[in-house]
Amino acid sequence: MRLWRQKCGHGGLHGLDLPDNNQQALPPDAVVNSMDFAKMQFKTLGFTGKWLELIGDPSGNFTAMVFGKPKMGKSYLCIDFASYLAQNHGKVLYVAKEEGLDYTLQEKLNAAKHPDLFVTGELQADLSPYDFIFLDSVSRLGLTPDQIRNLKAQYPTKSFIYVFQSTKQGNFRGENSFQHDVDVVIEVPEKGKAVQMGRFNQGGVMFF
Repeated sequence: MRLWRQKCGHGGLHGLDLPDNNQQALPPDAVVNSMDFAKMQFKTLGFTGKWLELIGDPSGNFTAMVFGKPKMGKSYLCIDFASYLAQNHGKVLYVAKEEGLDYTLQEKLNAAKHPDLFVTGELQADLSPYDFIFLDSVSRLGLTPDQIRNLKAQYPTKSFIYVFQSTKQGNFRGENSFQHDVDVVIEVPEKGKAVQMGRFNQGGVMFF
């Protein structure tokens, strides 16, 4: 346990310096005085436009899951999001295991292409060059919830966006408890509609 306190110049409490403003998060074992915590400024990505309205403004190491039934537009939505991130926030790797590197993916990328957006059909051994990694889809990649958690632990400063297929009942294929591990949960309940149920902007809706 680490005690974080603002140093005081008038004989008050002297503890460890608070981290600089604009950090993404404090260590989970930190104990912070509520007065100091209220003054802290946490760094966010600065989302704008439709993505701000849907998701809110997450930190630079956010995690998200996108789920919905087949043919509802999940990949179109995610490629559009990947393009936005590449244009504004850093390097993006889109792992298109669901479709592979073929003509249908090329069609979707025509309006989304950008020098900082990279595509592959397989999960790469080294993800360090990228700031945002899309896994489309988790089931086709054969990743278990524990493997996904380990991947995030290996790259704690990266943002991951996980795409799941839904079952006929509307639940995503995989461990349902996994949605509690991510910051952003986006459902595509019908063609061209996205609903966000995460921590940053609950109830956000976008039509695409």
